[in-house]
Amino acid sequence: MNSFSDLKEKREKAREMTSRVRKLRAKAREEKAAREEANKKVKEFKKKRDEINQRIKKLKEDLMKIEREIEKIKPGEHTRDWLKRRIKRLEWDIQTKVLSPKKEEAMALEIEKLEKELDKWKSVDELISKKKEIQTEITSLKKESQAFHEALLHYAKESEFHHSQMMEIINKLVKLDSEFSEMKEKVKEAEEKAIKMRIEVEKKRKAEREKMKKENEEKERRLKNDLMEKAKKLWKDLQSGKKLSTDELKIIQTYLEEEK
Repeated sequence: MNSFSDLKEKREKAREMTSRVRKLRAKAREEKAAREEANKKVKEFKKKRDEINQRIKKLKEDLMKIEREIEKIKPGEHTRDWLKRRIKRLEWDIQTKVLSPKKEEAMALEIEKLEKELDKWKSVDELISKKKEIQTEITSLKKESQAFHEALLHYAKESEFHHSQMMEIINKLVKLDSEFSEMKEKVKEAEEKAIKMRIEVEKKRKAEREKMKKENEEKERRLKNDLMEKAKKLWKDLQSGKKLSTDELKIIQTYLEEEK
């Protein structure tokens, strides 16, 4: 392989490597953009999950407050149903039986006491109802939080994937950059060899041109000398009275012009 073919081949390889570098860099930019978009999603879903978890935390605090309020009320040892039945029975007795004023007053005081105890149960029922609402909301929020957490994990894995892809490309670029540097040196060496060869070829051509020029000049000189000799002979023939042709006269004319 001559220097020019070698240079052409190395330049072609260098162009191929440059094309590969451009494509890899473009791919690396794509992977980086995809990773950043995934990271953006991670932050977005993490924020939403944390906001919901804060709401859950606040609701759990509300539950504890309700538990403490229920504990403070202490409705007593009787159940709601027993209190209702007892109040109903006492009211029935007051309405249907003949009672002494003292007995009726005692029963009325008992009804009043039982109604107060029943009111405590009503307060407790309201708190329990509120507690159930909060517990239902917490359950719903936990599901929502879990969904955001799973989405977060999905995009975290996606980010990790694009990061690994990007790093793999970067490693290829580092290796290719080293190979490209070596190839540039080889191209430079091939260019220097090609330049030297071009100079040598030009010198050879110049020498051949000069040689051909000298050979042509020598041929012309010999031809001219031959023509001069022939013209001298023809001139002598003409002077001696010999009849010459038109071409021979032209040769003599050329000779005479050269002599002048």
